[in-house]
Amino acid sequence: MRHYGRDRASVLLSGLLVSGLGLLVLDWRLGLVVPSGRRLSTTSVTDLMAEGWWPWAQGAAGVLIALVGLMWLLSHRPHRGPRTTGTGASGPTGTVTVDLDSLRAALAHRLDASGTTTDARVDLRHERGRLVATLDARADDDTDLDGLVGVAEDLTQELRRVLPDDEVVLQTRWRAPRPRRAVRSARASVRVQ
Repeated sequence: MRHYGRDRASVLLSGLLVSGLGLLVLDWRLGLVVPSGRRLSTTSVTDLMAEGWWPWAQGAAGVLIALVGLMWLLSHRPHRGPRTTGTGASGPTGTVTVDLDSLRAALAHRLDASGTTTDARVDLRHERGRLVATLDARADDDTDLDGLVGVAEDLTQELRRVLPDDEVVLQTRWRAPRPRRAVRSARASVRVQ
């Protein structure tokens, strides 16, 4: 999400460059804007391509393009967030850390075990110096809003018990239950004459 502006600008610049090249080739063929009464010679280009170093330069350019593409792909990989976090209990005698992967798993298990939700996921990340826990779950068919609020309050209390001195923000996203599919019957109709 953090690359949207840069990506859009690069796509816009690439699109303008390709469109400009296309218009230039079209104008070269038709001679509408810049009349060129002479023919172009490509002998200098063919002489350049006949040099002994040309295949090496072409290979190096291909490797460079592949590396730029790989860097772009790696910069857009999903970021899971931090693995551990220090707590307010840390001091000059030592550092107390919490394993966030275990905390994620415990929160998701607690949320699934509450009986109010299914398909629970938990994301933990740091935002502006605070730990933000985002719970994403699908509400169960029989759950009411009070039940969901109660589960969120219980989880907030558990987070505050685990990280007492830290400011933890709990964000919840409840998705609607999946619609039930119509049950098909295997009834056959028989006509008696």
